[in-house]
Amino acid sequence: MASEEPVEGRRERKKRETRQRILASAKRQFIERGFGGTTMADIAGELDVSTQTVFNYFATKDLLLLGIADEVTIQLEQLLDAFAAAEAGTFPMVRDTLGPSGNMLAGIAAVRRDLYVEVFRVVLSQQAGHGLVKRVEAAVERVLAKNRLEGRVRADLPSPLLAQMVVHALIGAVVRWLADTESSLDQILVGSVMFLHESIKARP
Repeated sequence: MASEEPVEGRRERKKRETRQRILASAKRQFIERGFGGTTMADIAGELDVSTQTVFNYFATKDLLLLGIADEVTIQLEQLLDAFAAAEAGTFPMVRDTLGPSGNMLAGIAAVRRDLYVEVFRVVLSQQAGHGLVKRVEAAVERVLAKNRLEGRVRADLPSPLLAQMVVHALIGAVVRWLADTESSLDQILVGSVMFLHESIKARP
């Protein structure tokens, strides 16, 4: 006879599920109404729980943003690790992912500009946010290490420095798009990827 799941295990699973539901509701409402136009009560109402329940998991809306950013960071880490594991060259994969027909571009463009401003504010101003950036840098460094072994990436600069250049150039590309409402996100990102490719590729 199979043993029953431990009570503590069920409790922790329920907590994780509730946390995920809160984050999903917050993300959806932030995109639809904006960060400033969404309250904790709005999130609680959609989930049919008390507002205090939402506060028990996330004491502030800033922490909700960090939770959403953490989920995005996990997705980025998985994508970058797939790049590192692939046999094909990384640059064409990155270009296709961030290009006009890439899935990542559609997801980025679907989010309100004012929400990006809030995400950048929180991620760049809090220690937990700095940790998310460092995780992405580490994942990029793994991709660079793979390409360096294959002779595609320059060897005269340290990998951590190159990873920082890549991550912050792409952050800068999104910031430029946010600052210029007439700009094209796909053109900015594709241009940034091309620039980075020329900057970090192996020297003859």
